[in-house]
Amino acid sequence: MIIINLSGGLGNQIFQYAFGRALSKKLNIELKLDGNYYFSKKCINSDVPRSYLLDKFNIHASLATIEEVKKVNSILKKIVRKVNLKIYGPANPFDFNEKKFNKKDNQFYVGFWQNEKYFSEISEVIRQDITLKNEMTGISSNLMNQITNSIDATSIHVRRTDILDPKNKYGGISDGNYYIDANYADAAGDKSYLSSDKFLIDNTKPTTSISGCTNSNSWNNVSRIISLSCSD
Repeated sequence: MIIINLSGGLGNQIFQYAFGRALSKKLNIELKLDGNYYFSKKCINSDVPRSYLLDKFNIHASLATIEEVKKVNSILKKIVRKVNLKIYGPANPFDFNEKKFNKKDNQFYVGFWQNEKYFSEISEVIRQDITLKNEMTGISSNLMNQITNSIDATSIHVRRTDILDPKNKYGGISDGNYYIDANYADAAGDKSYLSSDKFLIDNTKPTTSISGCTNSNSWNNVSRIISLSCSD
């Protein structure tokens, strides 16, 4: 058994799952996910609360219990990770480290694994896994049908959340005029779809032919990423 630590939003969770899925297939061992953080008071009370969302998909993994995590993620391993972090600093999430694939059973993995090389050999398997268990309905279904049937649909996702944190090295966030002046809608030809959280949509009020997908509950975060992936 290997256990992959989950952190962040849906995008991060998909990368982490894809890494674990590829490794578990290579080693022919069971894959489990450590999602305990999402059910903790620390996460619930966070300024940027996250939710465990992979359960909406047809993934081939189950959540590890706290006891299973403790068994695989020993105190010694935690100390080694902290020492390495002090000495070498945080790993670049976009790097590919082939040594990670040389590990054996009973391992606990912490990272973001945002490099396609980790799972490129099973890319079709990942695509099959990241399909919804239940069909989308209502607004989400209508939006996906619009995008799918558009001749030349373009999706624009605006990240807000932690971008507003003054400690964030990427700076602040642009207002609605930035996206209007960029003429995304005109350049797209058919129609553009703006995706972000409800606060941003309500306060920037774009006036072009951009369609806002404003719902912010966890299910709509999932349906939104599936819908927008259908655009060109």
